[in-house]
Amino acid sequence: MIVGQRAGIRRLRGRWLAVVAAAGVATAFFPSPATAASTPVVAGTDATVTVAGTSVTATASFASWPSLSSVTYGVCVLSESGARADFPAVTGPLSGSATSYRQSRTLPAGSYWYAPCAQGPSGWVQVGSSAPLTVAATTSAPAAMPVGDLPGWHQVTAEDFTTPVALGGWMSSPYTARWFAYDGYGDTSGHGVYDPAKVLSVHDGTLDWYLHTENGSHLVAALVPGIPATGWGQRYGRYSVRFRSDTIPGYKMVAMLWPDSDNWGEGEVDFTEVGELTAGNTIYANMYATGDTSTGTPGSPSGFRTPVRADGNGWHVATVEWAPGSVKYWLDGVALGTTTQGVPDTSMHLVLQVETAIGLPAPDDATVGHVQVDWVVQYSPAAG
Repeated sequence: MIVGQRAGIRRLRGRWLAVVAAAGVATAFFPSPATAASTPVVAGTDATVTVAGTSVTATASFASWPSLSSVTYGVCVLSESGARADFPAVTGPLSGSATSYRQSRTLPAGSYWYAPCAQGPSGWVQVGSSAPLTVAATTSAPAAMPVGDLPGWHQVTAEDFTTPVALGGWMSSPYTARWFAYDGYGDTSGHGVYDPAKVLSVHDGTLDWYLHTENGSHLVAALVPGIPATGWGQRYGRYSVRFRSDTIPGYKMVAMLWPDSDNWGEGEVDFTEVGELTAGNTIYANMYATGDTSTGTPGSPSGFRTPVRADGNGWHVATVEWAPGSVKYWLDGVALGTTTQGVPDTSMHLVLQVETAIGLPAPDDATVGHVQVDWVVQYSPAAG
């Protein structure tokens, strides 16, 4: 029996599934009494997924009318060939108030369909709309972290993230001896809160930002890798970062050089930045020239735009060389250009900043996603 406004059958890659097509509509799978009004109904909102390589996270909400003391529910997945590849199920009570569901699993590259589902006496039943899911094959070959000096440059740090850290463990991890995390205050837009303990982890050789919302707070993180000689920044240097991102509406990322004095009037170098991690927003490089330090006002911005998306587009390597009178940029080994006017000349430090987008509304509370960094290297000018 179908309870609701409209229902239909959709053929999915050679398989048939009952599809509920209207919001709040559900498929009843419990024994039916005499009247539909008393039939228990479980409904799931349309599920959403985020993909980080082969790691996929599903979110949804579930409810039941009337309340049930124990229901098994989750997000079901069918591969293109019709094989099941479901997310982990949850068993517990459901009521008329929405209960959140969030689970992750790995999926091989390929095409899939997914939908909220629940288990009844005769098996699993779809209780919300289905949608397609694609897990892409690796879009770029692995790039090994550069190790050692380069002509004109002495390598001072090389971080390959080989020590795993579980989510929640960053602030007590070995990384805190060489990385400083923003913590406990608002981000640039004012919509997000820096919370490294709830955002950062290290796994599979990558540093991972888990961007999500808890209790109405949009959680983000920013990190500074210190230069050993100073414990903070340096005057001039070369920097490279290998990174990737999910598509995450309402969030942005930047790898930048920021003044040690915290005075924006000394300038700023953004050697890879994306205004929002969505389609239509591409990577650019930008420098704010030196300006008025008495008011903290930088000079005019100038830089270079690329057609390259950061989100859902595999791994990328961004590099900048900051020297007296010049800032040079590269993306994936391709030179973007050189800026020579108003180049900053005071000590700066690298910041990896992932936060809510500037000049846009706050992210939707249901939005989740990951930004990952594979490695980071820093150089100082070679002596002599």
